[in-house]
Amino acid sequence: MVALNDEIDRRVTENDIPLTERRSAAAKQVAELARRRVAIAADLHDVDEELARTLTASAKIMEIAELARFTDVSAADLSRWLDAGQPKPGRRKKPTSDRTRTKNAVYSASDAIVKPLPGNRGASAAPGPIGANSATAP
Repeated sequence: MVALNDEIDRRVTENDIPLTERRSAAAKQVAELARRRVAIAADLHDVDEELARTLTASAKIMEIAELARFTDVSAADLSRWLDAGQPKPGRRKKPTSDRTRTKNAVYSASDAIVKPLPGNRGASAAPGPIGANSATAP
């Protein structure tokens, strides 16, 4: 005998419940881990900033090698943390007017300025293939 529609729905639902529960549990675990990661990253950022400030201050009274000997932290790590706390040089900005003019400008082929090549005052200024200027060659 063939199952009725209600029975089919019940069986499908019953079959899907364990999968739905596993999917829900996985999604909840991922969300919780993501929240923890964001919090830890924020804490780490704060620690890095404080470490950089402290290393900068300590550099005035002792060298990195000496600090590494005292703390058993490698000089490479200390230097990297110190460098990470230093401000980065800013990028030079171009004047806004130049950028806007170039960005929004519309050029056509007639806008091009063609100057004659040196030594070819009477010849066409349009460049051709290299060595193809046989009309002016001796």
